[in-house]
Amino acid sequence: KAGRIVTCAVIFPTLSQGPAWHRKAPPVNAVAMIFGGLLPTFTLRLWRAFPVLDQAGWAAVAFIIIVGTVISFSFFIQGVCDIGPLKGTLMGTLEPLVASAVSACWLHTSFHAVELLGYALILSTVFIIMVKPEE
Repeated sequence: KAGRIVTCAVIFPTLSQGPAWHRKAPPVNAVAMIFGGLLPTFTLRLWRAFPVLDQAGWAAVAFIIIVGTVISFSFFIQGVCDIGPLKGTLMGTLEPLVASAVSACWLHTSFHAVELLGYALILSTVFIIMVKPEE
């Protein structure tokens, strides 16, 4: 049951983009993420599973929120403004590759052939779209 609820919460922001965007709703992504977060929170009663954090734990949460979300998203939006939405989004698709490379170097994570094939497909798709002549 929990898996289905979380799946619905994850796909809701993506599926809600089309109808809301055509109605000229500017904060489409924010509203979709709020509803996507509220669904599992209230249906799974996530407040019951909230961990007890010490000062270092709260510092880590603050770091994730400020650096991992606010600053990185601000840089992404600025990058999209600088290089355009198509190239910015394509560069954003490289984020899993960068995260994997960092985990391989820092955490010594090993990857299997299927994962490496997936990385190769992501890279090839990005390059194919970027070198496509504009019409």
